[in-house]
Amino acid sequence: MSKSNLKIYIHHMPAIPYDPLGLKYDKAHEAHSFVVQFLNLLFTQLVYGGIATIDITGVSRAIYYSAYTLSGRANAGEVTRGIIVGTGSTPPQPSDYKIQTIIPHGNAAGQLAYSFWGESGPWIAPPNIYCAIHRTFTNNSGAPITVTEITLYAQANIGSTPYYFCITRDILAAPATIQAGQAYRFIITFCTPVG
Repeated sequence: MSKSNLKIYIHHMPAIPYDPLGLKYDKAHEAHSFVVQFLNLLFTQLVYGGIATIDITGVSRAIYYSAYTLSGRANAGEVTRGIIVGTGSTPPQPSDYKIQTIIPHGNAAGQLAYSFWGESGPWIAPPNIYCAIHRTFTNNSGAPITVTEITLYAQANIGSTPYYFCITRDILAAPATIQAGQAYRFIITFCTPVG
């Protein structure tokens, strides 16, 4: 039996027709970016919970099991769920609870238009199993914008009230400059061995 080792890979490229099985995973940037909120939210799904977890506003919330825990599906323009990009440079820490410096949604200077969330998988490509999340960002600002950090935000409800949590944060191995008028896709792939 192989050792289980959940990994995250980050891909970014100009937006082209998306084929997750065609991605070159061996050339992707391997991230080391799970933060404590991910394990707290996962734990609440397994044992019901009551875990104090810091949300993206810096407030500690007592999280319990919810059908919406770890819901990351983001709508176009939404910056509280899904893949979020920024310009921060501080190395990731397990205690991170938000992106360092968010690039806001929009079409003005310093903004990117955030698309809806997309997903693929899970699928098996021996010896691994994968699932991928992707989001396209379009630069309508009129000037280049450079992305240096990427996070994944997810929702967890307390009762019927949604709260939002950072579950991964990473600094890109090489900054991604999105030219004026360009659409750029960021992909976060989860991978673990099978068998």
